[in-house]
Amino acid sequence: MSLPEVLFPEIVQYLDETDLARLARASRALHIHTENLRYRIVTIRSFHGLLSFQEGLRATRPDQRGRTRRQRLQSVYVGWESPSANDPQVGSALAFILDNLAPKVRLELQITDAHPSSRPRDTWNVSLQHYGASHSHLRASSWVLQHCRSPAKNLVALTVDLLSTQDHVLHRISHAFDDTLQDLRLFRRFPSSPRNQSPIRICATLSVRSLRRLFIEDSCDGGVDVGLDDEDFAVRHGYALLPVAADGVPSLEVLVWRPAWVRSANTNLVEEQTSRYQHEIVNVLDPVIVVVPISANQGSVMVGKGGRERSATRSNLARYRWMHQ
Repeated sequence: MSLPEVLFPEIVQYLDETDLARLARASRALHIHTENLRYRIVTIRSFHGLLSFQEGLRATRPDQRGRTRRQRLQSVYVGWESPSANDPQVGSALAFILDNLAPKVRLELQITDAHPSSRPRDTWNVSLQHYGASHSHLRASSWVLQHCRSPAKNLVALTVDLLSTQDHVLHRISHAFDDTLQDLRLFRRFPSSPRNQSPIRICATLSVRSLRRLFIEDSCDGGVDVGLDDEDFAVRHGYALLPVAADGVPSLEVLVWRPAWVRSANTNLVEEQTSRYQHEIVNVLDPVIVVVPISANQGSVMVGKGGRERSATRSNLARYRWMHQ
């Protein structure tokens, strides 16, 4: 190489995993230099990529710092939309990866069936029983969780992408993560009007005794004003969720909810609805802190039953920084 070796690490550190892999095949010298930077933050977007990553993890030769590929891993994203998600090889490869990840590696699973309305005869089941340690964080699509066959006893943080409110997925979460899950983040997408949007419904469906923090962020394909006048108050409509909600999440300390309609330009109605929902949630789940962030710099916080509602500034919202992670 004509490039001085001392400058090489400074240049290649800006390349992503794909470019590093291509560069490593150019020569033996380049392979040695790039290996130190590979297999740190890995993104897999195809069935072929999953199998290739599985094969790469089998390598045991250390880099110049004495670390294997498995030891260098920081985060792994696995995600694509394809009928191959039903291929049994996907389950086999994913099981191998789960068994070979170090405890602190962040894992994100977004594999979905390309035809969610269809019911394939054979679907792979993901086993989570060997994954995670005390600080592990998993992000998964609702499709993946539906095919989770075993509890993940050591997992404390989970992020799930939901279509609307899927009760069967919430039941699966309760089964798989009841003992140790402390942080749950739900990203709900409503295809039209966000009916049944109250967080109390989620708490009533869950049964996670260890849950301390619940973050819910909603989006709606119909626009930011849809659902602003669609009230879903448990007390007003008298549905039997009040005692069940408190029993399902007895350790809950903080509930952060960002409805789709907080982005509406009708600020007066947003403030009115925010206050109504906060009072109801606090009355049902007390003692709990209810946070409704409107933006990075503005929001509303209510602390405990009878507690005063107050505006949240950027510094106040920073306390709940975990909700953006």
